[in-house]
Amino acid sequence: MTKCLVIGGGLAGLSAAVHLVNNGFSVKLIEASPKLGGRTYSFLNKQNNDVIDNGQHIMMGCYYDTLELLKIIGASDRAKIQDNLEVNFIKRSGELFPLRSGSGIFPLNLLKGIMKYGAVGLKDRLKIIDFFVDLIFCEPSDLSDLTVAQWLERERQDEEIIKALWDILAVATLNTTIDKACAELFARVLKEVFLTTEEASKIVLPLGGLSTVFCEKAEEFILAKGGDISVSEKAVEFVYENKLLKKVITDKDTYTGFDYVVSAIPFHAVEKINGFREYISPDT
Repeated sequence: MTKCLVIGGGLAGLSAAVHLVNNGFSVKLIEASPKLGGRTYSFLNKQNNDVIDNGQHIMMGCYYDTLELLKIIGASDRAKIQDNLEVNFIKRSGELFPLRSGSGIFPLNLLKGIMKYGAVGLKDRLKIIDFFVDLIFCEPSDLSDLTVAQWLERERQDEEIIKALWDILAVATLNTTIDKACAELFARVLKEVFLTTEEASKIVLPLGGLSTVFCEKAEEFILAKGGDISVSEKAVEFVYENKLLKKVITDKDTYTGFDYVVSAIPFHAVEKINGFREYISPDT
């Protein structure tokens, strides 16, 4: 049986392990923290006995791989797809402004919803629609040298529009602010969400804490398929022979005899592992 070592138990690592064990691979997953999920987890607020999500972002119908993961681990019933796109924007003053897709043919129904979006004035709503019209003919690769902020400025999207719409979408989908986010990636996301199918634009709502929806079911699935999971175990060193990774040393154990290693941790974390740079060329 082909053996795989997965480093990192966040959503990426869990997804990799789930797909591997589901296809007959022998899998060992190690996670440095005492919990699974990475940023995708929930915890109990003991003061009011509520479950609070950490890392909750917008999940939409175009998250095809995420929805497939939920299906594989038997957690599809733990999330609900909206019948129609509906988002409530609340200003600091407490005023609530719903953004809803209107009736009619997609994507014209989305434009109708934007025209009724009272969080910005009429002139700004027209600017948003103009932006989406330009998006239809936009080639995302042409934006590779721009941040989202630079792109929005070029498209005459003022500060009020950015606060009421683009900031929310960028942080929710790219997990970073518009001054750091890549315009090319954001354009691809927007085209997928708003210009492909109506299902893609709908929001997916978890029906419980993220740990319950993702982590617990993924862990159960991996273990049931014969995989092994170890938390509170940190990879500290890679050992190579003839440029092939032969050993992964952790603060608890040493792993050898694997056929593949999947690194599912951020680059800033993997580059701290001793020996990592030995495999990287000087120009990288």
